[in-house]
Amino acid sequence: MQGHPCIDRRGSFLNLFRADESAFVRSWGARGIGQVNLSSSQTVGTVRGLHLQAAPHSEAKLVRCLKGKVWDVAVDLRRGSATYGKWQAIELSPERCNALLIPEAAPMAFRYWKQAVSYFICIPDPGCRRRKRACAMTIPS
Repeated sequence: MQGHPCIDRRGSFLNLFRADESAFVRSWGARGIGQVNLSSSQTVGTVRGLHLQAAPHSEAKLVRCLKGKVWDVAVDLRRGSATYGKWQAIELSPERCNALLIPEAAPMAFRYWKQAVSYFICIPDPGCRRRKRACAMTIPS
């Protein structure tokens, strides 16, 4: 999803989420907002993920980098999907004003590419912590 900030002499303004904007409606649909998270790190190269909520508590995520730059990866594990087993990666940054919608049953991971990163995660349901799943990752030096 591509944002379009309003910029003037005072600075800028960007909708992080707007339920009636066409891009959000197409991507987010009728989901509500049950939880908003902020992940941050001062260390370049920090990796978080791969993680997801297991069924029946699968959750979509809308993610955006508010400060710095991250590389975000999502893997499609939705059985029957045309893209099942495939992954997609995108660079998210405030300069790009972009966001990524990660569908239910798609684990995601992200890596901080700059120092002092703030990463926004919007989730439709607070979920069930007992259904949280993660995959250990080792990043070669």
